[in-house]
Amino acid sequence: MGYGEETIYRFGDWLDTLSPEERTEYRTLFPEPVTWKGWWDDEDSGEVLEHVELRQKLSDQRLDALLASLYNMGYRPWQAELPGLDMNFTEMPVADQKRQMEILHMALGMLMNAPRGDACIMMAPGDMLPDLISDTPRKDVQLFTITVRRPTATLIVDMTAYSASF
Repeated sequence: MGYGEETIYRFGDWLDTLSPEERTEYRTLFPEPVTWKGWWDDEDSGEVLEHVELRQKLSDQRLDALLASLYNMGYRPWQAELPGLDMNFTEMPVADQKRQMEILHMALGMLMNAPRGDACIMMAPGDMLPDLISDTPRKDVQLFTITVRRPTATLIVDMTAYSASF
């Protein structure tokens, strides 16, 4: 299995569950980047990318849709940095996944209502978090880093594939 291959299959399976209207809305919110040209219409070149960065205009709707998509694919917050707040969600043993997501949404809500500030959130497959804590993933993993830049109203999604450690 190549870098991120499992993730793209999980994403494709999730995408197949959307109604035509939901798929159109998702495509509108997240147009394919130039490096994925033709992917939405199954006309891509099939090349595997190890790193992709998407930039979008920041909006509450776009950020909520992105987080919902990642949650639906089994991704969970791993680490987050916001103005005056650093969070490592793996160090919150008393907070279950639902509570961790609520904490992240509350912090992002405060940022989105602030006139300035940046945030960085790293999302990882929930089942791989224990391996990532010890920096020894047993299988290839795709991580998403979400950067929210309030001054420029930019949402940046960075997807990076890491090879398993054996």
